[in-house]
Amino acid sequence: MEALRARIAVRPTAFDGAVLFVATLAAAVRLRHLMRSEFPLNDGGLFYAMARDVQASRYGLPEFTSYNGGDIPFSYPPFGIYVAALSDHLLPLDLEQVFRLVPLVFSVLTVLAVFLLARSLFGSLVAAVAAGLTFACVPRAFLWLIMGGGVTRAPGLFVALMALYFLDRALQQRSRWMLLWATVCSALTVLSHLETAWFLATSVPVFLLWRGRSRFGVTGVALFGLGTVALTAPWWGLVLIRHGLSPFLAAMESGGTMLSQGSLGAGGLWDYLQNPEMTSEPLFPVFWLLALLGFGVALGRGSLLLPVWWASIVLIGTRAAPTFVIVPMALLVGGAAIEVRWWLAWLGEQLEGQAVLQGVRFSLTTFLVAGVMVLLGSGLVVGPGQGREGDFLQALSVAQVHAIERVERATPESAQILVLPSDDWYVDRPAEWLPALTGRVSLATPQGQEWLPGSFEEHAYAHWLAWGCSGEAPRCLERWAQRFEGFDYVFVPGQCCSELLATLRNDRRYDAVFVEPGGALFARPGLTPGSADEAEVSRESAEFDAVQ
Repeated sequence: MEALRARIAVRPTAFDGAVLFVATLAAAVRLRHLMRSEFPLNDGGLFYAMARDVQASRYGLPEFTSYNGGDIPFSYPPFGIYVAALSDHLLPLDLEQVFRLVPLVFSVLTVLAVFLLARSLFGSLVAAVAAGLTFACVPRAFLWLIMGGGVTRAPGLFVALMALYFLDRALQQRSRWMLLWATVCSALTVLSHLETAWFLATSVPVFLLWRGRSRFGVTGVALFGLGTVALTAPWWGLVLIRHGLSPFLAAMESGGTMLSQGSLGAGGLWDYLQNPEMTSEPLFPVFWLLALLGFGVALGRGSLLLPVWWASIVLIGTRAAPTFVIVPMALLVGGAAIEVRWWLAWLGEQLEGQAVLQGVRFSLTTFLVAGVMVLLGSGLVVGPGQGREGDFLQALSVAQVHAIERVERATPESAQILVLPSDDWYVDRPAEWLPALTGRVSLATPQGQEWLPGSFEEHAYAHWLAWGCSGEAPRCLERWAQRFEGFDYVFVPGQCCSELLATLRNDRRYDAVFVEPGGALFARPGLTPGSADEAEVSRESAEFDAVQ
């Protein structure tokens, strides 16, 4: 039986064809969603402004970003931002299109990285294709990577997976060259995305424990870590000189893990694993079931690397953990595919020439094809109106972009604008993109504030309270102004707040600057100091805070 297992485990033939097939499928699934709009999906406004800042500084590292007031330290890992800025400079594309192209390319490359990692871990083309195919189609594997903000997230995940691939090869082959490539990719991970760097840092000990328990492994991982620190020192060293530790400490406070938040509890890991919604599959959760099968196979064979890796990501990971855990889950599907392939081969030897074998093979093939079609359908169908995170795959409409650009022409550079929210801050597209496209300050936009101590929580709270005003009378806005900094203008995005919009047009405290399908802008001259209105609003503001 072991000879049979060894004979089917390694299948080097058709490698190029398998890579092409997986990459083509991954690109097709992702392009399906990018074609919804000519503007970047969902987020990315902060990085858009940062790319402009890099270009304005002639590709030196700016000290601050111009985004939303110009007081946010340029502390964000710069690799993806520089890729976008250079792509805009070198390619015949405008920056908006670059913010669609770069996430797409690197998102497809992450699929190939999973393919290579599966091949390295299992030594099987079957496992590599199964893992790559699932990672190409599972919605949670690409939802946040193909958005505009994927300009940093997608490169970060790609180089992190390549770092693990090279590290695994280095540990198995005791290769210094592979270790060098792993270190370079690790450094690029740190320079791309800090959450992904944390994912990589939590993954390396697991690989060392199960794949590199040797003197070379321990020494190699130590050199890997020291090399990463040395290669990234020019960036973090410059940030420390300019701003000290406060931006990094503030960024750490805005995240959180199951351990740090105290939300693990008894059975917390099991609750996380048995939740089929975590994959964002809008149809039947095929991938989730296949991953559970992979878990069972791995535990049954005593192969704990992938289950432990999954658990470590959940426990120590940040808010991006639902994306990261798809990687070991896809690899578990690859491991299950090997087991199924082995049992088919064994069954073939036992039932050679019998009709029942043909029936079993036909039934299993039909089942697998149906599963693949549902999985592919999930990747293609997921999107607005399908629920879960697929609803986030939306972009600013042409009318909304036009209205935001008109804000720039209609307001002075010093304008303080309250953008009325219509969703949670991380999917509030008008609130994030308005500062990037206009250069104006959006008072309730949290993006970028994680680098300023205490500022992120305050802006997130301001956004939440402003969201509560979207269905109320203008007096709610005045209470908000009393609680926070006040504002000069209020921008009501198109398709939002129809009742509030109607009352604003008739309120003596607001002057309509323009009203169009993409949005409406109202000037707020302010209340007369000492007036009855101001006194009443101040009283209501105190009550407002007490209730909230």
